Amino acid sequence: MEPYKQIRKIYSRTAENYDKFWDFYSAPSYSKTLARINLQEDSKVLDLGCGTGELLKILEDLFPSSELTGIDLTEEMLAIAKQKLSNKVKLFLGSAASLPFDSKSFDWVIMSNMIGHLSDKKAVLKEAHRVLKNLGKIVITDWTRDFQTMNLVHFYTKLINYSQYRSLRSAELESLLDDCDFDHLHTESYKINWFWGLYTIQAEKKKV
Repeated sequence: MEPYKQIRKIYSRTAENYDKFWDFYSAPSYSKTLARINLQEDSKVLDLGCGTGELLKILEDLFPSSELTGIDLTEEMLAIAKQKLSNKVKLFLGSAASLPFDSKSFDWVIMSNMIGHLSDKKAVLKEAHRVLKNLGKIVITDWTRDFQTMNLVHFYTKLINYSQYRSLRSAELESLLDDCDFDHLHTESYKINWFWGLYTIQAEKKKV
Protein backbone atom coordinates (compact mmCIF):
# COMPACT_ATOMS: atom_id res chain seq x y z
CA MET A 1 0.00 0.00 0.00
CA GLU A 2 1.19 3.53 -0.77
CA PRO A 3 2.88 5.00 2.33
CA TYR A 4 0.48 7.03 4.47
CA LYS A 5 -2.50 6.39 2.19
CA GLN A 6 -4.56 5.31 5.20
CA ILE A 7 -3.58 8.43 7.12
CA ARG A 8 -4.64 10.74 4.30
CA LYS A 9 -7.94 8.92 4.01
CA ILE A 10 -8.70 9.21 7.73
CA TYR A 11 -7.74 12.86 8.09
CA SER A 12 -9.41 13.98 4.87
CA ARG A 13 -12.62 12.50 6.27
CA THR A 14 -12.27 14.01 9.75
CA ALA A 15 -10.73 17.40 8.87
CA GLU A 16 -13.94 19.42 9.15
CA ASN A 17 -14.59 18.39 12.76
CA TYR A 18 -11.00 17.77 13.86
CA ASP A 19 -10.46 20.93 15.91
CA LYS A 20 -13.74 20.61 17.80
CA PHE A 21 -13.29 16.89 18.52
CA TRP A 22 -9.70 17.18 19.79
CA ASP A 23 -9.92 20.54 21.57
CA PHE A 24 -9.75 18.92 25.03
CA TYR A 25 -6.43 17.36 24.06
CA SER A 26 -4.80 19.86 21.69
CA ALA A 27 -4.63 22.90 23.95
CA PRO A 28 -2.74 21.23 26.84
CA SER A 29 -0.43 19.33 24.48
CA TYR A 30 0.42 22.53 22.60
CA SER A 31 1.19 24.31 25.87
CA LYS A 32 4.05 21.92 26.57
CA THR A 33 5.47 22.43 23.07
CA LEU A 34 5.22 26.20 23.45
CA ALA A 35 7.03 26.05 26.79
CA ARG A 36 10.10 24.62 25.01
CA ILE A 37 10.19 27.25 22.24
CA ASN A 38 12.10 30.51 22.54
CA LEU A 39 11.71 32.35 19.25
CA GLN A 40 13.75 35.37 18.26
CA GLU A 41 12.42 38.15 16.05
CA ASP A 42 13.47 36.51 12.78
CA SER A 43 13.24 32.82 13.79
CA LYS A 44 12.26 30.39 11.05
CA VAL A 45 9.95 27.61 12.24
CA LEU A 46 8.76 24.48 10.43
CA ASP A 47 5.70 22.59 11.70
CA LEU A 48 5.80 19.02 10.38
CA GLY A 49 2.32 17.53 10.11
CA CYS A 50 0.75 20.92 10.77
CA GLY A 51 -2.80 19.64 10.26
CA THR A 52 -5.44 22.36 10.59
CA GLY A 53 -2.80 24.92 11.58
CA GLU A 54 -3.94 25.36 15.16
CA LEU A 55 -0.42 25.40 16.60
CA LEU A 56 0.81 27.68 13.80
CA LYS A 57 -2.05 30.06 14.64
CA ILE A 58 -0.91 30.26 18.26
CA LEU A 59 2.69 30.84 17.14
CA GLU A 60 1.61 33.55 14.69
CA ASP A 61 -0.30 35.35 17.44
CA LEU A 62 2.60 35.09 19.91
CA PHE A 63 5.49 35.70 17.50
CA PRO A 64 4.18 37.75 14.55
CA SER A 65 7.67 38.60 13.28
CA SER A 66 8.81 34.99 13.01
CA GLU A 67 8.75 33.15 9.67
CA LEU A 68 6.34 30.23 9.98
CA THR A 69 5.99 27.26 7.62
CA GLY A 70 3.76 24.17 7.78
CA ILE A 71 3.60 20.97 5.76
CA ASP A 72 0.95 18.25 5.83
CA LEU A 73 -0.16 15.25 3.78
CA THR A 74 -3.84 16.13 3.66
CA GLU A 75 -5.36 18.81 1.43
CA GLU A 76 -8.50 19.03 3.55
CA MET A 77 -6.53 19.79 6.71
CA LEU A 78 -4.47 22.43 4.93
CA ALA A 79 -7.62 24.05 3.54
CA ILE A 80 -8.79 24.65 7.11
CA ALA A 81 -5.35 25.93 8.11
CA LYS A 82 -5.44 28.49 5.31
CA GLN A 83 -8.70 29.88 6.67
CA LYS A 84 -7.25 30.66 10.10
CA LEU A 85 -3.72 31.79 9.16
CA SER A 86 -2.48 34.94 7.47
CA ASN A 87 -0.80 34.87 4.08
CA LYS A 88 2.56 35.28 5.80
CA VAL A 89 2.43 31.64 6.94
CA LYS A 90 3.62 29.33 4.17
CA LEU A 91 1.76 26.04 3.81
CA PHE A 92 2.87 23.04 1.73
CA LEU A 93 1.23 19.79 0.73
CA GLY A 94 3.77 16.99 1.02
CA SER A 95 5.53 14.33 3.03
CA ALA A 96 7.75 14.95 6.04
CA ALA A 97 9.99 12.17 4.73
CA SER A 98 10.91 14.22 1.64
CA LEU A 99 10.83 17.90 2.49
CA PRO A 100 10.81 20.51 -0.31
CA PHE A 101 13.19 22.83 1.56
CA ASP A 102 16.88 23.63 1.31
CA SER A 103 19.29 22.27 3.88
CA LYS A 104 19.92 24.45 6.94
CA SER A 105 16.77 26.54 6.34
CA PHE A 106 15.10 26.55 9.78
CA ASP A 107 15.92 27.44 13.38
CA TRP A 108 13.16 25.23 14.81
CA VAL A 109 11.29 22.10 13.73
CA ILE A 110 8.10 21.16 15.57
CA MET A 111 6.37 17.78 15.45
CA SER A 112 3.13 17.71 17.41
CA ASN A 113 1.09 14.52 17.67
CA MET A 114 2.37 13.03 14.43
CA ILE A 115 5.51 10.93 14.96
CA GLY A 116 3.50 7.86 16.00
CA HIS A 117 1.85 7.89 12.57
CA LEU A 118 5.16 7.63 10.70
CA SER A 119 6.16 4.29 9.20
CA ASP A 120 9.79 5.44 8.82
CA LYS A 121 10.45 7.67 11.79
CA LYS A 122 14.21 7.77 11.25
CA ALA A 123 13.82 9.04 7.68
CA VAL A 124 11.67 11.93 8.90
CA LEU A 125 14.06 12.79 11.73
CA LYS A 126 16.96 12.79 9.27
CA GLU A 127 15.01 15.18 7.04
CA ALA A 128 14.33 17.39 10.05
CA HIS A 129 18.05 17.30 10.81
CA ARG A 130 18.88 18.26 7.21
CA VAL A 131 16.65 21.33 7.09
CA LEU A 132 17.69 22.61 10.52
CA LYS A 133 20.52 25.07 10.85
CA ASN A 134 23.52 24.07 12.94
CA LEU A 135 22.41 24.02 16.59
CA GLY A 136 18.79 24.36 15.47
CA LYS A 137 16.26 22.73 17.75
CA ILE A 138 13.48 20.16 17.37
CA VAL A 139 10.52 19.83 19.75
CA ILE A 140 8.40 16.68 19.59
CA THR A 141 5.15 16.13 21.49
CA ASP A 142 3.10 12.96 21.17
CA TRP A 143 1.30 10.17 22.99
CA THR A 144 3.72 7.93 24.83
CA ARG A 145 3.59 4.34 25.97
CA ASP A 146 5.41 5.45 29.11
CA PHE A 147 1.90 5.28 30.56
CA GLN A 148 -0.14 2.07 30.71
CA THR A 149 -3.35 3.76 29.56
CA MET A 150 -1.65 4.77 26.33
CA ASN A 151 -0.82 1.16 25.53
CA LEU A 152 -4.60 0.76 25.12
CA VAL A 153 -4.73 3.69 22.71
CA HIS A 154 -1.77 2.27 20.81
CA PHE A 155 -3.47 -1.11 20.44
CA TYR A 156 -6.82 0.43 19.44
CA THR A 157 -5.26 2.72 16.83
CA LYS A 158 -3.31 -0.10 15.20
CA LEU A 159 -6.33 -2.40 15.19
CA ILE A 160 -9.09 0.01 14.14
CA ASN A 161 -7.42 2.80 12.17
CA TYR A 162 -4.18 1.71 10.54
CA SER A 163 -1.71 -1.06 11.23
CA GLN A 164 1.45 1.03 10.67
CA TYR A 165 0.78 3.21 13.73
CA ARG A 166 3.43 2.88 16.43
CA SER A 167 3.59 5.06 19.50
CA LEU A 168 6.99 5.36 21.17
CA ARG A 169 8.25 5.40 24.70
CA SER A 170 10.33 8.47 25.53
CA ALA A 171 13.53 6.43 25.74
CA GLU A 172 12.91 5.04 22.25
CA LEU A 173 12.56 8.52 20.77
CA GLU A 174 15.64 9.77 22.61
CA SER A 175 17.59 6.88 21.07
CA LEU A 176 16.28 7.66 17.59
CA LEU A 177 17.25 11.31 17.95
CA ASP A 178 20.75 10.29 19.00
CA ASP A 179 21.01 8.02 15.94
CA CYS A 180 20.07 11.02 13.77
CA ASP A 181 22.81 13.27 15.23
CA PHE A 182 20.75 15.27 17.69
CA ASP A 183 21.86 16.16 21.21
CA HIS A 184 19.11 15.48 23.75
CA LEU A 185 18.20 18.56 25.81
CA HIS A 186 14.97 17.86 27.66
CA THR A 187 12.29 15.22 28.21
CA GLU A 188 9.03 15.59 30.08
CA SER A 189 6.47 12.79 30.37
CA TYR A 190 3.13 13.92 31.80
CA LYS A 191 -0.62 13.42 31.83
CA ILE A 192 -3.13 16.03 30.69
CA ASN A 193 -5.89 14.18 32.55
CA TRP A 194 -6.34 10.79 34.24
CA PHE A 195 -6.07 8.95 30.91
CA TRP A 196 -4.00 10.76 28.31
CA GLY A 197 -0.21 10.53 28.71
CA LEU A 198 2.26 12.43 26.57
CA TYR A 199 5.90 13.35 26.27
CA THR A 200 7.54 16.52 25.03
CA ILE A 201 11.15 16.07 23.98
CA GLN A 202 13.56 18.78 22.89
CA ALA A 203 16.84 18.14 21.09
CA GLU A 204 19.46 20.17 19.24
CA LYS A 205 21.13 19.49 15.91
CA LYS A 206 24.80 18.75 16.35
CA LYS A 207 27.06 21.20 14.56
CA VAL A 208 28.32 19.74 11.27
